[in-house]
Amino acid sequence: MESLRLLATLLPLSVSSGLNLYATIFTASVAIHFGWLKNTPQSLEVLGAWPILIISGIFFLLEIFADKVPYIEHLWDLLHTVIRPLGAGFLAVAVLGSPDPVVTILAALFAGTIALVSHGGKATSRLAVNAISPVENVSNVALSVAEDVAASGLTVLALSFPFHATGLALILLGAIVLFVPILVRWAWFSIKSVFMWVFSLIQKLFGTLPKEERLPEDHQFAQNIQQPFTTLQCQAVNLNKMAGSTGFLTLDPARLCFTRESKNGIDGWMIDRINLHYGRLQRNWFSDTLTIGFADPKGRTRSAKFTAYKTKQVIILKMVTQINETRSAASSKEQP
Repeated sequence: MESLRLLATLLPLSVSSGLNLYATIFTASVAIHFGWLKNTPQSLEVLGAWPILIISGIFFLLEIFADKVPYIEHLWDLLHTVIRPLGAGFLAVAVLGSPDPVVTILAALFAGTIALVSHGGKATSRLAVNAISPVENVSNVALSVAEDVAASGLTVLALSFPFHATGLALILLGAIVLFVPILVRWAWFSIKSVFMWVFSLIQKLFGTLPKEERLPEDHQFAQNIQQPFTTLQCQAVNLNKMAGSTGFLTLDPARLCFTRESKNGIDGWMIDRINLHYGRLQRNWFSDTLTIGFADPKGRTRSAKFTAYKTKQVIILKMVTQINETRSAASSKEQP
């Protein structure tokens, strides 16, 4: 029974180590040192030593600050892509305390792999938030605090009620596996945004204007788009079933259309120009967000958001101007 309890402790500690290794060790160290928890595995009593408590506490404080500074957090995550799985492996060896080298190696590999999956979910979610959140750095700080609380809470639960903690850890891992493919699209967009931002600086340095983009003919034909005025290659943020999709936002004499390639061919989302309310540019660190206000079929005001690289800023501004001019002209006609 004791062996089963140790194995049940291993999984949640590995997940929490992937989220925040130092929070995991510091929480366990404080709880064990001051005797706050009962039935703690004897093999983990070494974590209660003063040197481990002090050093893990110092690194935990460093992580608290580094993990909440824009873009420093990503460098920190990159560095800990190696550190967190290794730390989880060493923690697994301490949990089991087995003299059998085969068991020790297998436990370390298992814990390291689980921690790497957990770390991957954390890192990609941060990159994705940078791409789509309208309230940076507030959303990243909130996410960081949630991760710290989750790592500490899961650690306490693993040491007190390992079987309950294992169930919770499995749910977290399932959520990571489910949502990471979606988050990866946004994470990749954030990474490319940095390079495109650098490219935009070079363009400004040499006075090079971005080229007008052209809508591919297959997109134009599939959605019957007539004489496109302005085309912007971008990524949809909040369109139903299209969030995270890369495609082309096009303004023509009659409609505003977003088209993308899907498994079923080219599909799209469109709004009649007469129903457009406004266009608004929001400047972010390494990308820009275009917000479109419009009236839905029931007359309710809605908004759609699209994110594009800094190199597209001139095109976004042009589209914003055209959309707002459309609304101004419509308002003039409505006045007696």
